[in-house]
Amino acid sequence: MEQCPPEIWLRIFNQACIDGGRTGASLSSVSRDFNRVSAEVRYQSVALHGLSRMRAFAATLESTPHALRRVRHLYISYRDPPPIEAEGKGIGSPQSLQLQESQRRTDEAWQCVDGINELLTRVLTVVSETLKTLTLVVIDCRSFPLSPVPLPNLVELTLYGAHDVYFWELHLEGYVCQESVPTMVDLTPNLTHLRLSKLEQAFFLPSIIQTVVAKLHARKMTQSCHASMSSSSTTTLVPQQILIQPRPPLRWGCGNAAGRHGRVMAELMTAVRNDTHRMTVLLDSQPDPCGDELDQDAKDFWLDRIIGGPGCWVGHH
Repeated sequence: MEQCPPEIWLRIFNQACIDGGRTGASLSSVSRDFNRVSAEVRYQSVALHGLSRMRAFAATLESTPHALRRVRHLYISYRDPPPIEAEGKGIGSPQSLQLQESQRRTDEAWQCVDGINELLTRVLTVVSETLKTLTLVVIDCRSFPLSPVPLPNLVELTLYGAHDVYFWELHLEGYVCQESVPTMVDLTPNLTHLRLSKLEQAFFLPSIIQTVVAKLHARKMTQSCHASMSSSSTTTLVPQQILIQPRPPLRWGCGNAAGRHGRVMAELMTAVRNDTHRMTVLLDSQPDPCGDELDQDAKDFWLDRIIGGPGCWVGHH
């Protein structure tokens, strides 16, 4: 390390520590010099799975000097990681046993959800000043799973499961109540992109689309009016797109389920056609992952966004 200036090493470490924390943890163990130089960027991307890892990370950052708590990208899943990730090797068991093991970790997350929510507040508090992107894979059914911690620099939030907030891009997947999406639009004055994935089972989704389009168009008109009256050259952010991605129809179940899916899809297509402001885009159907598959999909999107990729916004960003 003596043959290369610390500034060069820091640039290298900055490019390397974008994998969710593994490289940062390894660098801290290489040598005292690597530990010292990498401290500034070691935590810039962190992926946490489950109660114990969240607790350990919160304790670590709370004992870290304030200037070194530079977490820019954070991924949190309420579920513990699968054995293949936790132990670094395959679990070597039949698929049925893997599904049982996955369900066991989901059940354990349900049992300690209150503790996880308390830890979420602790974690967000120590990273609030630097956090830019946040992905949460949650299991509880509250309308707003985030704690009331201000995140002034957050620009992108993705919530998987139940569904706050001051950023530009919002992706909601899974359960959502009728009032939550319009409420979040009201809470996000800089919102430019909204994606709703796998929410078509909510019978009120066409009504949500209509309400959100009206809100965003009114905001766009207000912003345009203010821009025309202002002498400032600052560019005003305006809403751009609402992406709707449904699930494919069920391959099993009664005929009523298939018929209901068809009716909902017809209503969605009508809602998109009736969007005279052309904000809404209906994407092709995608399968509905759950458990470990959902965790991996969410994490892959998050990692892709860190390196500048489109993530879940592929083809529409």
